[in-house]
Amino acid sequence: MTIPRRFNGPPDFGHGGYSCGVVAALVEAPSASVSLRRPVPLDTPLAVRRGDDGLVTVVDGEEVVAEGAPAELELDVPEPVAVEAARAARGRNPWLQRHPFPTCFGCGSERDRAEAIATLLGPVDGREDLMADTWTPQAEFADAEGAVAPLFLWAALDCPTGAAAVDPRSGAQVLARLTASPGPAAARA
Repeated sequence: MTIPRRFNGPPDFGHGGYSCGVVAALVEAPSASVSLRRPVPLDTPLAVRRGDDGLVTVVDGEEVVAEGAPAELELDVPEPVAVEAARAARGRNPWLQRHPFPTCFGCGSERDRAEAIATLLGPVDGREDLMADTWTPQAEFADAEGAVAPLFLWAALDCPTGAAAVDPRSGAQVLARLTASPGPAAARA
């Protein structure tokens, strides 16, 4: 497997969610959990090893880059945020002017939303425990039926989950593990 440069997180490494999605596609299960063991190199062919237990290991030489395995996933999902409230929340993103990875495929403030996900979550007015932004997936991110392809759902989950879980004043953070079940409930592009 190879992560193309377009799908970077930090400038010289793969975007965590996109990289996890590539690994998850190799896990033969409806839900997967992927752990990044080190930054994923860009434009570098990586070897894939499969275990009898469903474990998928991605290596660069002998160094483990990522591991993926079947997983169970149960979530308590909050009530949806209205589109206008999500748009307004974007303007309250604490990293708009000082983003640690401004070219990140998932949340880069310098990325064009016509070629990247580029979500910038901010606190929702009146629901300060939630963060939101809008995202209109590009047609190229769709599968054959017009739904967002699972790979891009994985990518879209990375930065929003980090933004909601980590105080931006604590400095830059990157994804270490992501569990998802992007199956047939994918949004229509």
